[in-house]
Amino acid sequence: MTCKYIEVCTISQSADANWRKTMSHIFGRNKNCTRSIPEHVWMWMCRKHYQRSRYRNALEFHKALGRLVPRQILRILLWSNRNEDWKTPQDGIVVGWTLAARRREQLRLDDQERKRKASVDEDSPENDSEPSSPTTEGGVVPVWLLNERGSGKSALEIMKIALQISDDLQAGRLSYYPDIEILPNITGDRAKPKNNRAKPRKTPQK
Repeated sequence: MTCKYIEVCTISQSADANWRKTMSHIFGRNKNCTRSIPEHVWMWMCRKHYQRSRYRNALEFHKALGRLVPRQILRILLWSNRNEDWKTPQDGIVVGWTLAARRREQLRLDDQERKRKASVDEDSPENDSEPSSPTTEGGVVPVWLLNERGSGKSALEIMKIALQISDDLQAGRLSYYPDIEILPNITGDRAKPKNNRAKPRKTPQK
């Protein structure tokens, strides 16, 4: 395991590195599709570079995400293609992609839509100028990206979107990685995440 934040990271491969799976939130984090992806397929960042970049230089952290997300998509595709080539589809095959807003961004959009409808229903022009609820850092998704939401997208379509986000970050058109989720649709019995919930204990009979 190596840190992907920079080309050469001096952090050793020991447990002291305290690795961070820095992009899992963009790919759904604890959703079943994300949990289906093996650990070795993920790109990791050491704790030192993760904290220094995210908390001391947020802009550079988001630019790094812009560069790394397309590479992470390729890693997932390579893993899927390998399983297909090796005739082990049960280990996981990506059959499509979904682009969605993350939950907090979807809640903001829903709230904005409710206010818009309430303003129309009341037919009150002054309500149109009321500001929407404040957003969290990196929360707002650009209009062009909202229009790209949907399921059944091909790898090429999702890669073009990821590259456009990266270009916008590097060019300064964006100052944060938008609150979106890039969700792979993964088939395969062995790829299904295991249910780790503890079974209820039986109460001993007296």
